[in-house]
Amino acid sequence: MKLTIVTAVLLGVFLAPSLAVQDVNAGQADSDRKSHQGVSVDYDKNVAIVTSNNGQQSWVSVLDYKTGFLATRIFSKKTCILVKMNKDKMPGIEALPKALDEMKKPEGQRPPPNELRYTVSEKKIQDITQYGEDIAALCHGLPAYEAHMMQGANFFYLGGCLNLNILYILRMDLCLGV
Repeated sequence: MKLTIVTAVLLGVFLAPSLAVQDVNAGQADSDRKSHQGVSVDYDKNVAIVTSNNGQQSWVSVLDYKTGFLATRIFSKKTCILVKMNKDKMPGIEALPKALDEMKKPEGQRPPPNELRYTVSEKKIQDITQYGEDIAALCHGLPAYEAHMMQGANFFYLGGCLNLNILYILRMDLCLGV
């Protein structure tokens, strides 16, 4: 009996951490290039990490549901952009793996992505640690800027917009302001 209890406890100790993190990969081929996205979800920390590998436009995002912020490290720009997550448009952490199943369907059979447009501030964030340890680790050593959601249509942008499709369920446009 004692051996059964000890075995159960040891299994719980070693198995529980592996169940807290779920890795899911997804790929989508474009006509011009191949892109690949993957997500790692840590339910204990309430954090998801999304990677997008598509050549020069590669990026990685940390979705910190505890702090309510999403940070994206854009490799080609050597910078981090932080946005406050819109809870109405951003799926909950438990919905991310299900959303990946939806994106595997042909484009006409899956729901269109939610779309949000942000204006990136020119003011650098001085203390990145206030956004949580995962975001601080992602943006360490890089200039970081906060972006604010735009309301209504605005077609004038100084430097254009960078388009990010996060798991093909959320399209974010990060635009430099006028």
